[in-house]
Amino acid sequence: MTPVHVAFQVMVGFAARCLWWRPWALALIVRRRDLSRHAGSSARSWFAAPMGFICTEAGWVVTEVGRQPWVIHGVLRTADAVTPMPGLVVPFATFHLAVLLSRPRRRVAAPTARDQESPDLREATPVSVAPGEVV
Repeated sequence: MTPVHVAFQVMVGFAARCLWWRPWALALIVRRRDLSRHAGSSARSWFAAPMGFICTEAGWVVTEVGRQPWVIHGVLRTADAVTPMPGLVVPFATFHLAVLLSRPRRRVAAPTARDQESPDLREATPVSVAPGEVV
């Protein structure tokens, strides 16, 4: 039952990390320190965001894969073993949208006055030429 064991460890490990992050953040807030300027807080927040969803999925794997031997050996009917999950698409889509919107974005420099000039008015950029070469 390796998948069940690994999924259980992932579920418990991520839950523990989430629980340990909260007191740390609360201590910074109580001390009136700015979380955004603290080293590693944004990275911790960004990685902690999906951990609840991953814990839920790992728990589902523990539940579903853990009951499969009972279904295979005829102790449990397949129809009784299925977990109904209506509306699962809503938290799934919300989670992925939140992750996509919270990604750090690359900053683009504002155009300079030289970039806005027409190409024919710009000065030609000198090209280094080896001695004796004809351009």
